[in-house]
Amino acid sequence: MGDLREDVRQGTLQRMERALADVDARMEELRAERGRLLASIDEVEGRPPGPEEDLVAMVRLRADGALVVSTPGKPPTRIVALREKRAHAAAQRVAELVEEALQARDRLGPRISETD
Repeated sequence: MGDLREDVRQGTLQRMERALADVDARMEELRAERGRLLASIDEVEGRPPGPEEDLVAMVRLRADGALVVSTPGKPPTRIVALREKRAHAAAQRVAELVEEALQARDRLGPRISETD
């Protein structure tokens, strides 16, 4: 009797896991479709991308020649480098901020508004 009960339990768990995988796959399809629809609506209405997007980094070239990379919630980083290497240094900082944002998004899990 114990073996039968265990077999039923295992079968039920396997069916539930398959059902959950099916739901997850459908959710991914719906997220992608939602993103495509939002982008189409924005395009038709001539609007810039909506609040589903995050500002990751902003690069400013000040009138005095200072190059500053900033992101919301963190202090700005002034790029100090030779003139020939400033653009590369700013790009490196932006790349670091984008990687941090991607890692943070991965920790939070998928968002409903993500697109392909």
